[in-house]
Amino acid sequence: MKNRVIIFIAVSSLFIGVSASAKSKTGFSMGMFGSYATDPGVIEYLIRDCESASNYDNESISIPGTGFFARYEFKNNLFIRTGAEAYVMTGGGDIKISATSSSTISYDYQIDYFAMAVPLFLGINASPDKGKTNFYGAFGPVVAAVDIKRELKENDTSGPTYKEYSGEETEPLIGFGGLLGVEKQMTKSLYFLIEFAFYNCEGNKEVKGDYKLNGVWTSDYNYTEKYGLPRQQIRLGLRCNF
Repeated sequence: MKNRVIIFIAVSSLFIGVSASAKSKTGFSMGMFGSYATDPGVIEYLIRDCESASNYDNESISIPGTGFFARYEFKNNLFIRTGAEAYVMTGGGDIKISATSSSTISYDYQIDYFAMAVPLFLGINASPDKGKTNFYGAFGPVVAAVDIKRELKENDTSGPTYKEYSGEETEPLIGFGGLLGVEKQMTKSLYFLIEFAFYNCEGNKEVKGDYKLNGVWTSDYNYTEKYGLPRQQIRLGLRCNF
């Protein structure tokens, strides 16, 4: 995960540098945003899959994110936009399985989620008041990398039936996404924006695990696990012309 954070910072710096070096004649601008996932995507199914006892409790899934982008405006109201984005799960990954009527043992799962994405969007912009307010939409391919780790926090020697999982970082994903947004001019070159983003960037991977039945570990097994980006997000951000 640390390597991916370093890569994200490097890519973000590259986009900022390219945008900052461009002048207003070229139509370049740059921006940044913070986001919150209204639909966390397949990570929600993974968390639900950890339920292996009748009493189950976990907090709401929370996946905030952040990103930088560079945008080039064409004269015909079309634009192209790319950037670097990162998402991390801050709530919902700590899962508690409580004791059942047949057992007094309880145990916890811990799920960590981190994702990066690089979209390439082609969009169109419309303004009813000569640039003071802009409405826009964009769509295009997305390349992503997702890191999911799921582990048993308490390894009891006896107790109910449950599974212990061991996963590795996923392969790069290729999908598509889009966004709808509105921005309001605050100064001559600075805009405040609100966006709704949606992604379809998901895949499968083969994972190994161990199975425990009545306190006895059985042989390893393989299973298929889905992974991907948050499906829907609300974003707030700023864009600056140069």
